[in-house]
Amino acid sequence: MNHLEDRLRTELRQEADAVRTSPDAWQENRRRLAASQRRRVARVLTTAAAVIVVLLVGGLIVVATNGADGGPPASGGGDDPFTERFLLGPPVQVETLEVDGVPTVHEAALSDMTGKGPNLCDHVEAASSGFGSCTIREPDADDPAVAFDWLSSSSGGSDTRGILAGVDSRVMTVQIWMDNGDMTLADLKPGGWEDTKLFALTVPADGPRPQRLVAYSDASGKSLQSVDLVDRFGDGWLPRGGKTCTGAATATWRQPRRGGTGDDVSVVLWSGSVKVTLAESDTAGSTCLGLGPSPLAASTPLDAHLVVAVIAPEAEFYEVRQPPPGLQTALYPVSGTPWQVLVASVPQQSTFGDTEIVVLDSSDGVLDRLFLDQLASP
Repeated sequence: MNHLEDRLRTELRQEADAVRTSPDAWQENRRRLAASQRRRVARVLTTAAAVIVVLLVGGLIVVATNGADGGPPASGGGDDPFTERFLLGPPVQVETLEVDGVPTVHEAALSDMTGKGPNLCDHVEAASSGFGSCTIREPDADDPAVAFDWLSSSSGGSDTRGILAGVDSRVMTVQIWMDNGDMTLADLKPGGWEDTKLFALTVPADGPRPQRLVAYSDASGKSLQSVDLVDRFGDGWLPRGGKTCTGAATATWRQPRRGGTGDDVSVVLWSGSVKVTLAESDTAGSTCLGLGPSPLAASTPLDAHLVVAVIAPEAEFYEVRQPPPGLQTALYPVSGTPWQVLVASVPQQSTFGDTEIVVLDSSDGVLDRLFLDQLASP
C-alpha cells in the first residue's frame, strides 16, 4: 500500500513539473487582461465616434435643408449662422423694431454654414423673444436681369409684415412701393461680400404693406429689376391681393367721357386684380384681370377702338410708335395705389393699325411694350 502511494506521488510531481509556469506568469496575465480591456475600450470609442459622425452629418444635412427652405432660427448654439467662422461680413443693423413693446435691433448678415455659398440671415433679439431665419441666394442671381439676389418675408410675428433683401453691387437705389401708393427708399447697408447691400422693412400688419420693389443702378433712374411681392409671396401677402376682383376694393378710377359723347371708363383696383368696365355700354361688359409682375401689369380692349392698361409705378414715361390718325393716349396715376392707368383710343372710323405703346423708366430704358392692334383685334 505504501509502495502504491509512493508511486502516485511520483507521477503527480512529474505532471506538475510538466506544466510549471514561469516566474513572471502573474505579470503576463495582468498585461494580457489590460490589453484586452484596451481593445474593448477602443471598440467602444470607435463605435461612439461613428455615432457622433452620423449625428454631425445628420445635423449638417438638417441645417442645409432648413437653409434651403428658409433656414434655421438665427440663434441656438453651434448652428448659429451668426457664429464668426460662418460670417462673410460683419452683421449690420438693417432696422430698429419694437417687439412685444421692447425696442430692439434687427440685424442681418451673409453667412455660409455649408460651403455652398452665402445665405442671407437675420435675427431679432428682444427681452422676451427672439427670432430669425436664413434665405438662400437666388439660383439665377448671377444673371444680369436679377438684381435682388436674396429676398424673403422677414420674421416678426402675426402683427407685422416685413421684407428682407440683398441686392448686388450694381444697385444704388431701391424703391419700396406700398399698397396705398406711398413710396420709400430702402436704407441700403453693406453686406460685406462682393459689394452686396442689405435692407429690411417691417411694418404693422394693419397698415400699408410693401407691394413692389424696384432696383435702380444709378441716379439716372435705370431700372435693373422689379419684383411684385404678391406674385412672389402669394395672394395672402396683401389683404386684398387675390386675382378675383372680389371684396373691398383698394381704389376706383373713372375716365371722363371722351369728347362728351363716349362712355365712362371705370377701373376698380384691388391689390392683385383690376376690373375694367365701360360704364354705360350695352355691348361691353366688365373684365376682371389679375395684375401680373411685369411693368405692363394688365391690359384689355373694351372694343376695337379703346384699350385700357394698368402700368406699374416704375414706368415714368411712355412713347407711341406709328400712331394712327386721331389716336388719343393718356397716363393717369390712381390715388391710393401704386398703379397707373393708360387709356388709348381712336375714332370709330379708324383702327389702331401698327401702333405700339412702349413704357420707359426715367432713363428712357424700355421696360415693356404693347401692340394695340393685336390686343384690340376681335
